[in-house]
Amino acid sequence: MTHEEDDLRRALEARSGEPSPEFRSRLSRSLQVRPPARNLMPAIAFATVVVLSITSVGVLVAARQLGRNARTAASGARVVSPSPNASPITSVTSVQLSAPSSNVVWALVNNDHLYRSIDQGNDWEQRAQVGNLEVRPRISFIDDHEGWLLAPGSPATQCQEAAAAIWHTTDAGTTWHQLASRGIAASQCKDGIWFLDANHGFVTASDPNHRPTVYRTSDGGATWAALTLPDPFYFKSQAGGFTLHVVWMKQFAPVLYLLAEGAQDDPNLPHDNQFIFRSGDGGASWNVVTKAASQSVVMVTETRWLDLSSYLAPSSDPNSLVAQSYESVNGGQQFHPYPTDFAPDSLDSTQFVFADANVGYAAGLADLQRTNNGGEHWIRMAIPGIAISATPEPTPTASPCPSRASQSRSADWQTFTSSQFVFTISYPTGYAVAPQNPPSNSGSGWLGTFHFVGSCASGSNLPGSFQIDVYTMDANTLTAWVSKHAFATCVGDTFPYFNSPSNLRSLRAAGRDAVAFEWGTCESQGIHTVVLLLGSGNVFRFDWWATDPKSAPAVQAMGEQMLASLKG
Repeated sequence: MTHEEDDLRRALEARSGEPSPEFRSRLSRSLQVRPPARNLMPAIAFATVVVLSITSVGVLVAARQLGRNARTAASGARVVSPSPNASPITSVTSVQLSAPSSNVVWALVNNDHLYRSIDQGNDWEQRAQVGNLEVRPRISFIDDHEGWLLAPGSPATQCQEAAAAIWHTTDAGTTWHQLASRGIAASQCKDGIWFLDANHGFVTASDPNHRPTVYRTSDGGATWAALTLPDPFYFKSQAGGFTLHVVWMKQFAPVLYLLAEGAQDDPNLPHDNQFIFRSGDGGASWNVVTKAASQSVVMVTETRWLDLSSYLAPSSDPNSLVAQSYESVNGGQQFHPYPTDFAPDSLDSTQFVFADANVGYAAGLADLQRTNNGGEHWIRMAIPGIAISATPEPTPTASPCPSRASQSRSADWQTFTSSQFVFTISYPTGYAVAPQNPPSNSGSGWLGTFHFVGSCASGSNLPGSFQIDVYTMDANTLTAWVSKHAFATCVGDTFPYFNSPSNLRSLRAAGRDAVAFEWGTCESQGIHTVVLLLGSGNVFRFDWWATDPKSAPAVQAMGEQMLASLKG
């Protein structure tokens, strides 16, 4: 091998840079010498090889630089163009939804069949996704063509590590690019992925021995920053499975919310726990808002929440499921029973996704359900890929709502009598009484609850809500009782306490001494409360809150009339 050939070989192997100065000098001298005519072709051939070699090296250098600058490329990055999974779906083991807009919804069935609908799930088109992902993937789409897929990776024992991969598509799954995802550690199992737009997204991770991690990106998934989610309220993360993991995340711009759930190994505390966290800085920090009653809590709007949980009915049929639906119209501060025809098909494992204030979906293992009026009325649809007929739409049975004028006329009101706690009280038309027994481990002398909820077709549009709670008297005075049952920080509505009561004052109500105050979440005040003593000696607590500030005067007037009618 000549010196020239040796230099050329080294330049090509390096795949970057320029040939050596010595090689350039020898090449220059060679080109200045005029050989005989019969030797012209070898020289031309040699020069052509040199030019092509230098050009190849330059192209390789440019390609390497482009790889550094491209968002979706990395060293060894993969781009795949898979075909839709042609294998038939014989049974459903999982359904995962992503609903980026009122018309577009994506469904990942059995972790390997991806579908898209642009008409609210009436028609579905199968799309391609990355295959051979080992552990169940997660999806997040921001429209009808751009989305991300999280491949969590095969976890080590107790989720000590799991090398995840993130894939990105901008053409509805025709091609998928594997992102660099710098900043996401191998430690912990990766739970979910949520993207808000083309740049901002989140990945969550957890394990049974440490607090969960929330990763965030602002460049479409190329780089990520990590944050450890703090322990909320009384919850203390402990090794052995007593930690939290994130179930869902939701944005109401510019505020973000997430729900995290986990168990506690303390007989004095609830075993199963769900908490709502809030971030006002794009996910850089998170603060707990309240404790939720179940992981079936879904935020329809920032102030209107639904709890569409289910339980096994105490009947001869061990598989009989009953829905117990609740609504909050003040950001989770209080819930009341909510009339809806939603019917679950699996025990508290349904995924709820709302695209906006009206359109929402529920994904179980037997079928999909959709609502177009905020959760009151649901229709059943077939799961994509399963050839079964959707059931007919249920027929609403609620009666029309009364006018506001008739609600203000106490002569038209109904009367509720509690034989258990020996009292009667009148309440406005358009409402119904829904008794509820407190949990057996509720503590603090909480004896019973009575929700006054909408009984008509648009019950969620009534001006406000009312609630009665009865407690044992465990203090010397009503003021002392309020102080004993108050917390300085927000702990949610699951416990029979008050969060940061304010404007505490004495007054007369129902012909007896009473104490009134306002309270709410740690961020806002909105619940008006009056407490007094019944003839039985129990504490009678009366709450009212308005659906919106404009309705507050009318709701307050109805509340005062209700209290004036109290006997017992």
